[in-house]
Amino acid sequence: MFFVPASVLAVLLFSPSPVFAARHLKMWFNPRRSAVDGGMLAALAIAALESGASVPRALRAVHMSLPDGGGRKGRTLREVSNSLLLGAQWEEAWEDIPAEFLILKNALAPAWEDGAAPVPLLERSIKAFRLMHGRRLKTAAAELGAKLAVPLVACFLPAFLCVGVIPVIASSAGKIF
Repeated sequence: MFFVPASVLAVLLFSPSPVFAARHLKMWFNPRRSAVDGGMLAALAIAALESGASVPRALRAVHMSLPDGGGRKGRTLREVSNSLLLGAQWEEAWEDIPAEFLILKNALAPAWEDGAAPVPLLERSIKAFRLMHGRRLKTAAAELGAKLAVPLVACFLPAFLCVGVIPVIASSAGKIF
């Protein structure tokens, strides 16, 4: 008799609030996140360069391959390409770019300024990017255990007390008194 009302009360009192759930969902879903990472951009640039495109034309090809033109990001690559074709200096052409494009800027700088082969530079940048990305994922996975412990304890401990411990104490108290 006491078991059902206590269980309902425990569910109502200790269930996660919508605010709690929304805050944690925002942590995992970020619609402003880029669908294409730096490694993919460098791989697209390699494909364009291996097909015979120059560095500015490869940047334009990467721009055209971005989803929906890349929005602000894609226009930036197009502007870099146009600036280089019009004779701008490397650093001047790459002013005010988003962080996603730094891999292209850093890898292609020796190719543009010194005439080095761009494909090996981009391949090395992809390997470094993937290593750093893997380390970040491993760190995030390690932190996930700590982040999941609090909601797990907050939900299951009160439920265990209300469903397992309180009925046993209540039935024992009824036999003792």
